[in-house]
Amino acid sequence: MFIAPGSFRPTVTPNARSARIEAALRYWKRQRGAQAMPTRAAIDPTDIPPLLPYVLLIDVLSDPLDFRFQLIGSSVDSIIGQNYRGVRFSELPHMAPGNKVWDEYVQVVEQKQPLTSEIPYVGRAKLVRHLSHCLMPLSSDQETVDAVFTVVEINLDGSSSTTSREAPALAPLGGA
Repeated sequence: MFIAPGSFRPTVTPNARSARIEAALRYWKRQRGAQAMPTRAAIDPTDIPPLLPYVLLIDVLSDPLDFRFQLIGSSVDSIIGQNYRGVRFSELPHMAPGNKVWDEYVQVVEQKQPLTSEIPYVGRAKLVRHLSHCLMPLSSDQETVDAVFTVVEINLDGSSSTTSREAPALAPLGGA
């Protein structure tokens, strides 16, 4: 399946975009090149240091469909309150089938396109008001989504977790 560069249209919930999410989408598109989706190997942590604290890598499992936390960035990890590495979504009541987050990951797997939306926060961090995330498919064979590269925007007390200090560091991600 070939998708011409510039022709993809991510599913977007209004107000879910931030500078961090925009930078992640630009990076995903750049790593994708002329392919339908980038591979997991194309996601190089040394390319995206400002994004790393907000990154999740989620494995897509089949038979039956499920999702497993592979990597959790430090900022996301700090608001979760538990170690989710290696845990399947189906093992977590707030992420199991029928939940908005589960449904959005299924949509990315089926449509093979990025999805950006606001999601409810379920956790112990009292300052977190809500989250936005961008789910971007990864594929080793360009047919099957086998991982999802996710970037999370954490909104504290109604403001973005992006600070004025962080914004300039994201600028190089917009290149070529």
